Amino acid sequence: MNHIVHHSASLHDAFSTGISHAHTVVDGKQVVGMVLMRDLIAAAASGNDPKHITVADVMNKAPISIVETPNTLAMARKFVQHRIKSLVVTDDAGDYIRDLAPPEAITMLPSGLMGFFQPAERCMIRDPYDITADHNMQEALNRLAEYKVSCLLVHDFRGESVGMISESDVTRWIIEGKKKYVRVSDCMSSPVVCMPDQSNLMQVWNEMSAMKVLKMVMVNYNGAVSGLITATDVLCALSQSMLDNFSRYHCPDNADMMLEWHKGGMIMAVSDAMTKALDCDPEHLVGLTWGADVDEAVANHMLGLGAQSEIEIKWKALTFKVKRDGEQAMMWWSLI
Repeated sequence: MNHIVHHSASLHDAFSTGISHAHTVVDGKQVVGMVLMRDLIAAAASGNDPKHITVADVMNKAPISIVETPNTLAMARKFVQHRIKSLVVTDDAGDYIRDLAPPEAITMLPSGLMGFFQPAERCMIRDPYDITADHNMQEALNRLAEYKVSCLLVHDFRGESVGMISESDVTRWIIEGKKKYVRVSDCMSSPVVCMPDQSNLMQVWNEMSAMKVLKMVMVNYNGAVSGLITATDVLCALSQSMLDNFSRYHCPDNADMMLEWHKGGMIMAVSDAMTKALDCDPEHLVGLTWGADVDEAVANHMLGLGAQSEIEIKWKALTFKVKRDGEQAMMWWSLI
């Protein structure tokens, strides 16, 4: 879903039209910045009225962006380096195309990544910030602004977890006019969605997807809260796993096409230069199976090639290097 606002809009208007953690700011079609829900919360916590503050007053004028490309590796690097809530996708001229949020980015990663099987506790947030259910929403606002976090766990007077108050919950309260005498328990999400902290990332992400949530509370064998994991945490862990895999095989950054295969094969990153050289649609090259133009005989031949070989795809001969490791291999092609 596209979340764009004009730089002259008020913060109130920007977030009253749709609760999104990030809005790309445009002037015409040109991307000029990004404004976060966190910016609205910080302004409100400082006593400012969001109706009297424009997006241009608080936006980040240098948002993290990427020119549209089927290169999954480039996308992964951006999220790992900056841990962003949204990646702006533009064309070559810098015009806005769309936003890429963590949930969608995760679906673009290869489903066979070994990173999916790492323990979730390895990348979860330990000792997440919390608040009691009977606190006023103003206190929740202040804490989110002070700690710069996306949510607070909510507990009752006995210390038991009863819910979660997120940036989205607080933003709705702000947009509605910061009504007085509203307690955290009136706005929080409840009950808490939990999973054992011994789960792997695949299990956690499948549950998050099924429940349509962006955060999961992790509990230990006694049922006590041990941490919190977000969609951004999952994406960064998976992306780092993929980057580490390429590094392990010494894949050069300037490779035009990179492939990690498991039986059927899986092309993970293709440069624009490669698609132009092959005169083909990137959709024919990027996916969980071999492209439509590569039949089974060709695919089997590619998997059995030696360290320096040549293969013709769509009448274009390309030299590539391949490293093999048991049941999987990493190949990369560079245009010569």
